[in-house]
Amino acid sequence: MKLRQTFFLAIATLAFAAFNSAFAGETLHAGDLVQKQKSIAGDWEIVAEGDRNYVVFKDNFKAKNGPDLKIFLSPMELSKVNGKTATKGSVLVAKLKSVKGGQKYPIPGDIDLSNYRSVLVHCEKYAVLWGGGMLN
Repeated sequence: MKLRQTFFLAIATLAFAAFNSAFAGETLHAGDLVQKQKSIAGDWEIVAEGDRNYVVFKDNFKAKNGPDLKIFLSPMELSKVNGKTATKGSVLVAKLKSVKGGQKYPIPGDIDLSNYRSVLVHCEKYAVLWGGGMLN
């Protein structure tokens, strides 16, 4: 009897894991945020869920508050981006909802991620680059 319970528990655990992974999305890019001009830290990723891609900031995300913080995908490497070049050739993903905690932003559907090298958090109003991460 105990062997049968263990077997059914193992099958149920595997089925639950498969169900969760099917709906969790596939991680396309991930990394740690790198500070450029202002304080920013935490983990980020770009995930594919169904036919959409999303920029996801993990629960450990935090950034110094700013007046016009936005998320961009840039065709430039993070090491070559500054406050004045952050929007050059970049695509706006969204306005930042909060300066701390987990959050998720849909990437516009017509965006080919292979054309972009970094994800940025940038104050567009004052051309100040908080930081970002490299797409791998």
